[in-house]
Amino acid sequence: MIIKYFLVGIFCVTQPYDDCIRVAGERYFDTKESCELAAQSFANTMVPQNSTNTLAIQCVDAYPIKLNQDV
Repeated sequence: MIIKYFLVGIFCVTQPYDDCIRVAGERYFDTKESCELAAQSFANTMVPQNSTNTLAIQCVDAYPIKLNQDV
């Protein structure tokens, strides 16, 4: 099985109140470069919407887990 790359991290807003959530992408990427491009795109989309938005996301490598459809 081939290792894939996933986005994971923290996304924080300060308006209307301070709140942070863990974020993770549902989709995997075949290369680290494509994952990093998606991370940058997410940052470029979310931060300009509100200058108080902050995020720390990174790409991690892992094997994809096949969900058991019988469960």
